[in-house]
Amino acid sequence: MIRGALAIAALVAGCAHSNATEAPVAPYTNPLQLDAAALLRPDLRTRLKASPHRYFRAINRAFAREVCRRFDPIMATLPNVSLHGDAHLEKLAKRDGVAGLSDFDDSVTGPAVIDLVRFGVSVSLAAHAHGWSPEAAVERFLDAYHAALKGAATSATPRAIERLEADLAASEVDFFAAADTLMRIPVPAEKREESEASWARYVELVREIDPARDAAFFRVKKQGQPVDYGVGSATTKRVFLRIEGPTEDDRDDVVLEAKEMRDLSDVPCVEGRHGNSVRIMASAARFSGRADPFLAVVPRTPGEDVDDPPWWVQSWSVRYAEVTLEGSLRAEGDLDELAAFGAEQLARGHTDSLPAPYDVQVRRLLRDMMEEHRARMVAAIEALTASTLEAYAQL
Repeated sequence: MIRGALAIAALVAGCAHSNATEAPVAPYTNPLQLDAAALLRPDLRTRLKASPHRYFRAINRAFAREVCRRFDPIMATLPNVSLHGDAHLEKLAKRDGVAGLSDFDDSVTGPAVIDLVRFGVSVSLAAHAHGWSPEAAVERFLDAYHAALKGAATSATPRAIERLEADLAASEVDFFAAADTLMRIPVPAEKREESEASWARYVELVREIDPARDAAFFRVKKQGQPVDYGVGSATTKRVFLRIEGPTEDDRDDVVLEAKEMRDLSDVPCVEGRHGNSVRIMASAARFSGRADPFLAVVPRTPGEDVDDPPWWVQSWSVRYAEVTLEGSLRAEGDLDELAAFGAEQLARGHTDSLPAPYDVQVRRLLRDMMEEHRARMVAAIEALTASTLEAYAQL
């Protein structure tokens, strides 16, 4: 008895000593919670309050870092592909009659789960918002991706995307008037010389791509920076330009958007550094379904600072409209169709990194990934949906 009592006393003393020296448990921090500095802009905060999905659009880098963390134990088994980088339902669009994914600011190379979990959470949030089953919607999305890897027939363009025709600009006048309103802030005087030199290098490059366009084509008629623009890209530096186009008729002008390339090197499992400038063009070629003749990265000069981010340029189209969760989803079937279509676009982009016959091997690697790790993907989608909703509630 004495020996037993002593043993118990020693155990209790040991536990007390252990508790006394044990480091305090860190308080729970939601990895998808925006820090206070990011919410200082009242205009951005107001936009993010519109819906959980709107908030979700603004947290892509934190989201990608969390996906990297969750899949780190199996990262060696995940094939690297060209990623859209910010894949979600509202990136589905129709431009000049062609439907596909749009916006390639966050395009990188990395594991396919980055795109799949991101799009899956988008689908889940959309289902939550409309009172539909998020679990069923996510399963249908992953089924469609897996089927596309097996070469299943491409589905028809979703009815929600076909209806976008009604949202397209009614006339060139409306389109240019809307574009002009984005050019509200002049380029700062101290930046004009640098801006003009960059523009000259861009024009030289694009004319090398298509010599048929003369110097007059690129005469700048109006330019400026926007105010209170964007959601996920709200902090990206950009300039809009309206140039002459093929004739002096205002109706055939061309609207361009020049943007600073984002540095995504803080996302540990992707290649997203500034210097990898071709990542934008690679993803646009694989995911958009349509070539943009003005898409280009502005060439650098030897005198530029090595840490100065590159800029890239894309064109806008009169005939362009994007899916919106508020206006495009009239029934649960719309979500199913959009999820399946998005899955097929991702599968096509992910497997286009190598030419035939090597693309077959990429497809096999991705099918193996789906079969081995699908349950982990579903769990990540469910957990990050919950984290997004929780972070949104804190607004």
